Amino acid sequence: TLFRSSGVGNASATLTNNGSIDISANAVASGTAGTATADASVQGIFQSATANDGSATASLANTGSINITANASAIATGAADASASVNTGISQNAFADTGDATVTLSNSSTGTIDITATATANGDASASADASVSSAINQYATATGGGNASATITNDGAINLTATATAVSANGLADASASVSSAISQTASAAGGGDATVTLTNSSTGSIDIAAVANATGTDANANASLSESVVYQSASANGGGDASVTLTNSTVSGNLVQSASGNAAAASLAGNVSLTLNNCTVAQNDVAASSRGASIVRSRCTVTAEPLATLTSTIVAMTNSSNSAYSDLADDGSTFSNSWIANNSLVQRTSATLSGAGNLTSVDPLLAALAWNGGSTRSHALASSSPALNAGSNVLALSTDQRGQARVFGTAADIGAYEA
Repeated sequence: TLFRSSGVGNASATLTNNGSIDISANAVASGTAGTATADASVQGIFQSATANDGSATASLANTGSINITANASAIATGAADASASVNTGISQNAFADTGDATVTLSNSSTGTIDITATATANGDASASADASVSSAINQYATATGGGNASATITNDGAINLTATATAVSANGLADASASVSSAISQTASAAGGGDATVTLTNSSTGSIDIAAVANATGTDANANASLSESVVYQSASANGGGDASVTLTNSTVSGNLVQSASGNAAAASLAGNVSLTLNNCTVAQNDVAASSRGASIVRSRCTVTAEPLATLTSTIVAMTNSSNSAYSDLADDGSTFSNSWIANNSLVQRTSATLSGAGNLTSVDPLLAALAWNGGSTRSHALASSSPALNAGSNVLALSTDQRGQARVFGTAADIGAYEA
């Protein structure tokens, strides 16, 4: 879908699906007396709205099913080679020279979005299977002339982004590789005084499953499965006086790693006219390189005069891992700020920054279990029975459920974090 406005006016690209959209590439090769090679590659849905003197909107609303698939199957008495790739599943772009740029994707409770690559190779002599999904869902909103830029995903249904590779060889090497890179990416950029906002909402009825699966069976066998390049990436930037904001609710941020000595934020870095709001979230077990001073969440100054703002409500920030003693869970990076971190009913295990607010717990261990499947469609950190976070939180947004879809308040008060025990 492409719409461009080159004169005065607005541009919009709209896709509404109440039925079924199937986009697939299928390759099947059978070598009864030799080799077999199958290669399937697909690009899915592309939306672009460009307004040179107005506002631009790209929107996709799904209540039915969207299936974007690449399937490759190779069977041979000799060598079998199968490759399946999805290169860009859904891409939404909005560019506005003077007005607002808005990108939205909504998937209803009855909606399903499946973006999958499946490669299967079965060769007597050898078998190689390679499945990849890259840039499954991409959103870009750019406003250059003072307008606002926003990128929004709202999911009440099912989103499945999967790469599966299976290689079987009776008498030789079996090699299976599956990868998912840049699964969900949202970018909003505003210049000239506008605001930039990025939002991803996965409701209690919604599920987002991102997986890479590799299976290899042979006399020699190699299997490799990888999730890379920020499985979920969000970026909001505002230049020229505007604001950029990111909000997470009922979410867990865990397992991120700073590998470079120059990096200082394992989960989020805030600089300039930006705000981060965490409601009933758990930010835990993120890693900072041993040679790096840093934290899970860091505020820094940049060339603009405005200061970054961070607000934590009933949120855990803890258990940052580092062998360097100069690290924290929250930190201000070598600058003096006039405003404090705003925190209420939150638990911050180790902070070098100043918190303002009420009901906070600091310098205590939240006693979190390892990241695991504790119910629901995403992994979470469970609270131990003696955790200080139990019944110490708040529910200012009147959330009915926690991250897993379980009742949000179970006890005298809400628990701190994304998990309600």
